[in-house]
Amino acid sequence: MSTTLLRSMVAYKCDDAHERETIYTVIVNTAESNVHPISYHHWPLTTGRLYQVMETLCGLASDAYNGNIKWHDGFGKFGICSEFMIYAENVLERAKETADPLPELMHFNVVYFKPDDPGVDLWVNFTKLDGFEIKDFYNEKVLVKKRPTICDLYWCQRIKKHYESTLQYAKKPHELDIEKFRKDLYEHSYMMPEKIRNAFKAPEAA
Repeated sequence: MSTTLLRSMVAYKCDDAHERETIYTVIVNTAESNVHPISYHHWPLTTGRLYQVMETLCGLASDAYNGNIKWHDGFGKFGICSEFMIYAENVLERAKETADPLPELMHFNVVYFKPDDPGVDLWVNFTKLDGFEIKDFYNEKVLVKKRPTICDLYWCQRIKKHYESTLQYAKKPHELDIEKFRKDLYEHSYMMPEKIRNAFKAPEAA
């Protein structure tokens, strides 16, 4: 059974002009215990407003107790959750403010999709935006954001959630309502920045 080994965390923050909020991200450095040699890598654990980030970190504290992650050999140790939260809060208090690309991340995988995905042409639209590209991933494709900033991570996360929820609501008992799916992707993205909303615009809606 694999356990996630947590080596460290680092936090960043920036002001997002569209949301008019301070956005935080926490980058973790982890490895899987069953992969040898042990290889640590950085990835974004959570990105959002402070309360959203804290909610995720509280869940991680629970994971430190139940053994889903290994941190300071805390499995089953009484008090490990509070110890972890003190550490996590200290990480957030030291969050570096920056609008630059995050040094730990060379890219971020936004969403995976099949070559025959009903919205594949919309993902192609995103490649016209700065830093986006589509790469092959086995029998799938993946939309990638290169050298992401904090705000990039935040909006990439929103893009993925918007796509998944729109796909879910467009499903019928035995098929996908493609027309509704494509229409809602654009019309329900009205709270996103204009450049992202326009990328969701299908040719017939242009």
